[in-house]
Order: sequence, then structure tokens, then C-alpha cells
Amino acid sequence: MSIISDTKEIVELIQKVDNADLYRKIIDLQGEIYEMHGANMELKEKVRELEQQLIIVRELDFNEQDGYYYKEGEPVPYCSTCWENDRKAIHLTKVGADYGGGHNCEVCGINQMAARGGN
Repeated sequence: MSIISDTKEIVELIQKVDNADLYRKIIDLQGEIYEMHGANMELKEKVRELEQQLIIVRELDFNEQDGYYYKEGEPVPYCSTCWENDRKAIHLTKVGADYGGGHNCEVCGINQMAARGGN
């Protein structure tokens, strides 16, 4: 049994005893348990996100020649702005010469090559 189902069972037993003060205390305790359970789930999700981010940190390498981040074996660069500001690994999209060349980020909107002065 889980702590939540145990708490529900205790509440049902207290209702049978017909002790209003004890019933209110148990209901308060049950609310606190639900809050702690929710906070625990949020923390687990945050840990999962940070673990994923750590994997990405280990996989991305900064290329000083072009100023982009790359993952080994992938030719498409990642947005330096999104990575350095928000730790979001966002692939860039290639832009034709008619539109300034370089790469655009669909998230932050920056034209990476134009921001570096052309080429």
C-alpha cells in the first residue's frame, strides 16, 4: 500500500469513530501529504531535466572557428545564444544567401552568421 491509500483508509476509520477533532487533524495531515507528494513529483521531474541537461553538456563541443556548438557526429550546429543563456540545445536552420546566409534559430530568432558579421 502507498502512503496515500493508507491515509485514505485512516480517514475512513476515523469517520467511524466519530471524533471530529481527530478527523480534522487527519484531513489536514492528508492535505500535507498530497502537497509533499506533489512537491516530490516536481523535484523528480527537475532531477530528470537536470540529468538530461548534464548529458547534453557532456556531448556538446564549442567550435571556436565558427562560434557554434556541435554534438559529435552531427553536422547541424546548435544555437549558441539559446545554449549559453538558457541551456536549451536548439538546432539551427540553414538560411540561404538571399536572406543573409548563416543559420537562424527558430526559438530566439537570431541569425547566427549575421550576428558574427557575415560569411
